[in-house]
Amino acid sequence: MTIPIRAVFSSLSCALLLSACGPEYEGDVGDPSRSEDVSPDVEEPGEDGSVSQATFGGHLGSALGHIASFDSCAANNEWRTTCGTGAARDMSYTWTVPVTGDYSITTYGSSYDTILEVRRAADTGVVYACNDDWADGNYRSRVVLRDQPKGRKLFIIVDGYSGDCGAGRLYINGL
Repeated sequence: MTIPIRAVFSSLSCALLLSACGPEYEGDVGDPSRSEDVSPDVEEPGEDGSVSQATFGGHLGSALGHIASFDSCAANNEWRTTCGTGAARDMSYTWTVPVTGDYSITTYGSSYDTILEVRRAADTGVVYACNDDWADGNYRSRVVLRDQPKGRKLFIIVDGYSGDCGAGRLYINGL
């Protein structure tokens, strides 16, 4: 049996198109009751939307405080951040907003120069915030997210500045 070349290319194109939107999270895609204040058409070029096990630290639930410790030197370079070089190994996590409100996400206590970016989990091309060095002399990053609705799933990327990697810490706190 021979398969027409057109059918093979059509199938491959469809598979590539579907995987380019990032990982799908149950309850966050196609839910008309959720309104996003950021356009879903903003997309980072060159990312395939897949995340390797070495880079994805997992879903953090709705925990607050010190929620993750990691070694980014053991990860891969899979994401480009919008406020940094994107040339370092990175870690990524998902987190669900526990209560409608304002939140601070920081990499305070990390041993290297970090870049922190927060995206929409259901469409990782939508960037909510990015920060590289939140205070003079402090090479850790911090973003503040205002008016986050309960149940919103966020995709958090911790990258390193100019190729840096090391032992990292991630904190999320309500404001």
